[in-house]
This record gives sequence, structure tokens and C-alpha cells, in this order.
Amino acid sequence: MSELPPVTSHCLGTGLVDGRSDSAYPLPSLEEMLRLLKASGAADSILKIPAGRVLLEEGRPNRKIHLILEGRVRLTKVDFGTTVLIDELGMGDFCGLMSFSSGMCAFATGTTETEVTAAELGRDQFDGLMATNPTFVQAFNPILIQQLVARYRRMVMLHLDVAELSRQLAQERLELKQALTSLERTQDRLIEQEKMAILGNLVAGVAHEINNPTSAMLRSAANLVDCLKDLWQADMGTEVEATYFRIGMEQGLLSTEEQRIRMRDLAQRFPHLPRSFVRDLSQLPPVFYGELLAEVPSKRNTDIPTSLQRKILAFQTGRMVRGLTLSGERVENLVHSLRNYSRKSGGVRQKVDIREGLQDTVLILGTRLRPYTLVMDLPEIPQVSGDPGEINQVWMNLIVNACDAMGETGELTIRCGEDGDAWIWVAIEDRGPGVPQAMRQNIFQMNVTTKQAGAGFGLGLGLAISKGIVEKHGGRIEVADRPGGGASFRVYLPAGE
Repeated sequence: MSELPPVTSHCLGTGLVDGRSDSAYPLPSLEEMLRLLKASGAADSILKIPAGRVLLEEGRPNRKIHLILEGRVRLTKVDFGTTVLIDELGMGDFCGLMSFSSGMCAFATGTTETEVTAAELGRDQFDGLMATNPTFVQAFNPILIQQLVARYRRMVMLHLDVAELSRQLAQERLELKQALTSLERTQDRLIEQEKMAILGNLVAGVAHEINNPTSAMLRSAANLVDCLKDLWQADMGTEVEATYFRIGMEQGLLSTEEQRIRMRDLAQRFPHLPRSFVRDLSQLPPVFYGELLAEVPSKRNTDIPTSLQRKILAFQTGRMVRGLTLSGERVENLVHSLRNYSRKSGGVRQKVDIREGLQDTVLILGTRLRPYTLVMDLPEIPQVSGDPGEINQVWMNLIVNACDAMGETGELTIRCGEDGDAWIWVAIEDRGPGVPQAMRQNIFQMNVTTKQAGAGFGLGLGLAISKGIVEKHGGRIEVADRPGGGASFRVYLPAGE
């Protein structure tokens, strides 16, 4: 028999010293329980158990109960292949009480963490004490009830812990979802920026390739004009035909409606003439339209005079040369604008003509702006110092944003001016629904889009990028209501060097 160890007055099953307990059932102290065991002849059941000994094995029947007098016991449970610590038992605790009392298999595994001194009671010994010793029964039942209460409390606390962890997990999942959405938008932004960088390089290359043949085409058109004049001066034509060629070079085209009215009138007057010849007549300018109609043969004569044909041919030749020249000049201007728009400063600031950048942007967006009424008021203003490509991107973003806000039609106004001697400003104004007051504080933040449902895809990057570029150049960007309806975005930039 092991000698009984010295103990303090410890309330069993509660971990409370000096017998304090909030239980409605008075619990015996450890000293009282040892006295009962000794009085019942069970003192020889007190053992010293080495560290690492399994007292209780999960999932197996338990036929012993241990009252811990000294040392510590770890309770563990296997969860999905991982051993999890669920509790630690010390002096005054029973190990295996629930499985021993209920007859069910052990819920956890109990292993001595240190050398343990414990009173060990087997099933037969315990049943004998319960059957013959009312004092032992009176002492043990409150312990069992207290263990049930403690387990229930622990279960409730675990449920509360799980609920709190679930709440934290839900919040973390929400934050993760938001972070993922932000990451996807950032990735989209990077992809768009990469596309724009590639497109800028392609535009610069294509503009360079188009520039040379366009210049050659314009030189050829100019040389063609000189050659045709020389031919007429060499008596291969007449002075009259040269005049018709010159007028064809100088006169603009009639409107489609005017040509349609003329075609209808001429078809009624000259039904015997070929439709192609009637079409040529309908395109003649008013300056000699009536004169040439007088030379058209009557219904009795279907032969078209050679002189009339040569005059019309001279006019058509002049008109085609004019069209060739105007088309070449438009291509040349477009190439110039594209080269300016895609030009990179390489980090070196240079003088930037704001009006030229606005005009280049409008030219590039020609097809996009066709449905809108465009009003441009661009008086002469000082140049600014900066990156022309980046500044042009601001105009592009603001103009496209204004078009998206208006939908399929509306009035787009682009104005500029000076604000004292230190600043210049550019206003881009639309006739859309405007920007709500509550949205204005966040309108220039990333991922905030002004596009309404059905207005096309929007990442909410254009205004944020524009604000960053403007601030990088020492300026600011503001939004306000436009008188009469719509929004007005105004950019301020430092004037001069």
C-alpha cells in the first residue's frame, strides 16, 4: 500500500481550493474522500503511475476510475487523423468518471503527463463501495452530478466558441471575397494597361509606316495637278476645260439631298440619256449647272456632244484630285495626332500644347463622337510642362466618360481658359444625368464607376487614373453640375515651366 500523500482541502471535480463551490450539492474535499477510502479498506488502491501511461483509451470500454492525488493527466481525442488536446486533469480530478459511470466506451484518451499518484478503483471494488457504504455513495453522487454540470457548461461554452469562430470565419470569408474581387479588378486593370501599352507601341509603329506613303501620295497629287495643267497648256485641252478642272478642285460636294432632288428632276427631263451621265450632271456645281444643261441634247438627239463630255470629265477629274488630296491630308492629320497621342516623354517633362492635345483626341475619337453635338471653345492659353501622352490620356478618359454618361446622343462641350497667371483649366461637359452629390467624394476612387446599367463595361478606373495623372502634374480635378443639366469635369494644371 502506498503512503497517503499530504493534501490540501481541495473540492473534488471543481479545481477549487478550500472547498468553495457554487454547486447546490455539497462536494467532499479530497481529504474527506481519502479518509472514506481508507475507512472502506481501499487505501491500498493508491498507486504511483509513471509518465506516459495510458489510463483511458478512446473508443474502448473503461473498467477503472482514477482519483488524481498528484501529477497531471492529458485528455486527447483523434479528429480527422490529428490528435487534439481537449483537457488537462490535476489534483482532485477524476479520470474516466463519465465512461466508468455510464458503462459507455471512453470518449477520449487519458495519458499521464507526469508521474501521477492516484487512487485506482476497479469495477468490482467501486460497485462494492456503492452497495455497502452509504457514506461513500453520499460523497460520490454530488461529484458525478458536478461532472455532468461541468461537461454541460463546457459544451455550451464550446458552442459559443464555435459560434464566435463561425462569425469570424464568415467575416474573414467576406474580406477574402472582397480582396479577391479587388485583386481581379486590379488584374483587369493591369491587363488593360498592358493592352494600352502594346496598343500605344502598335499605334506609333503603324503611324510611322502610314506616314511615308501618305506623304508620297500627297506629293503625287500635287504633281498630278501640275501635270494636268501642263497638258492643257500644251493644247491637249482648252482653257475652258482647264477652268472646269480648277472649279472641280475648289468646289465642295453637294449634299446628298440636293443630288437626289437633281437626279429626280434630270431623269424626268432627259429620260433618253444614260443614268451614269445623268448622275454626273447632278453633281455639277451651281456656278455652271444651268450653262451645261443647255448643251444637253433634246429627246430627238441622243448623241452627247464631245465638248460637253470633256467639260464634265475635266470637272470630275478635278473633283477626284480634290478628294484624293483631302483624304491624304486627313490621313496625314490623323497620323500626326496618333503620333502625338502615343508619344512618350521617357520621364522627361516637356512643353505641352493643351489645345493641340484636345484637338488630337477629338480627331482620334471622330467616329465615337459622330452622334453628338460637339462644341469646342479653345482660346489660346499658355503651355504646360508634363508628359503629353499621359495628359492626352486624361482627355481621352473624360471625353469617353462623358459620351457614356449621355448615351446615344447629346451635347459635348470642351472648353479651356486661364485661371490667373498660374493656372490653366480644361472643362469637359456633358448633358447626361450628372453625378449625384453623395457620389462625388468617391467618384475618383478606384473601382467606382459612373456607368449605368446597360451603358457598357466599366472597371471604374478611368477617373481614378485621370486623377492620378493630374495630381502627378501638380494639378487637381473637380466635378460639378453643369447649368441646364449634366456634369462638368474641370482639370486645373500649372501654367508655364
